[in-house]
Amino acid sequence: MDYFGRFYFDTSINQYLVYSQKFPDMKKRISASFKLLLIGVLFSFTTIAQKFPNVQEKSMRAPANIKVDGKTTEWSNQFQAYNKATEIFYTISNDNDKLYLTVKTTDLDIANKIISAGLTFTINGSGKMKDQDGMTVTFPVLDRLKFPSQLPPVDLDNQGKYKDPKVPFITALNKDLNSQAKDIKVTGIKEIQDPIISIYNPYGIKVATLFDEEKAFIYELSIPFKYLGLSIAESKPVVYNIKLNGIILDPRMPVGLDKVSATSHLRPYLRKGIKPRVVDLANYIYAIEGPTGDIATSLISPTNFWGEYIFAK
Repeated sequence: MDYFGRFYFDTSINQYLVYSQKFPDMKKRISASFKLLLIGVLFSFTTIAQKFPNVQEKSMRAPANIKVDGKTTEWSNQFQAYNKATEIFYTISNDNDKLYLTVKTTDLDIANKIISAGLTFTINGSGKMKDQDGMTVTFPVLDRLKFPSQLPPVDLDNQGKYKDPKVPFITALNKDLNSQAKDIKVTGIKEIQDPIISIYNPYGIKVATLFDEEKAFIYELSIPFKYLGLSIAESKPVVYNIKLNGIILDPRMPVGLDKVSATSHLRPYLRKGIKPRVVDLANYIYAIEGPTGDIATSLISPTNFWGEYIFAK
């Protein structure tokens, strides 16, 4: 007899079970073959990630046809490293005039973390990690007071308002995402006095984000060398940092909420199954509960790593 239904994890026996649509009151343990399939999928991804260094090791000349458009076609979807701390694939490259960062994640939680709190790319031309004269670019920069209602966390299994038969889901999602992500935060560039600039800025700093057809999240950034105080002739390595900022859950938004209302206000920041709870509203203390609480903790905690890069001639 065939069984069809959704899977869930039964914590009492530490096993995945399946609900039967034919017999709603019955539950059937997943067969050994499915367990092997599930393990195989996880093993496959782990193996792929293990093929990459944790930090990029080679200089890369950017393709002649490179465009900062959120697509990786010019790279044939190939990357130079997979960083375990941030759970992203990435490539740093350059041409004669610009430095490029290309990032990909197949983890929806990491994508939501970047969308919600931004990715910060730091470059220190001195070669020192803690150089205060380094420059940073953060994107996207969203208004956190408005963000949850404007662009809730992406759920690829629940298309929600994007269920328009005339418009492909990914197309509608990307349009909505790009309609909100309009600002870049820049520090450490003397020619740019205002820390918040438009994505349509006159400085040649370009950014783009998209979900591709395989539902992976792509992030691209380019910065002209002139704002780094560097040139292609540099022979010594520059130091860089890639940071995924933690989502800020602030129960003070908006003013005048009680604990219950504040908790409801936090919920849109997180995916289904994650339960935020305001413990002490006066001191802005909250707790994360639920079966995916560990995911929530990673979302609100910044993650980053350092590396060195020598310009490709």
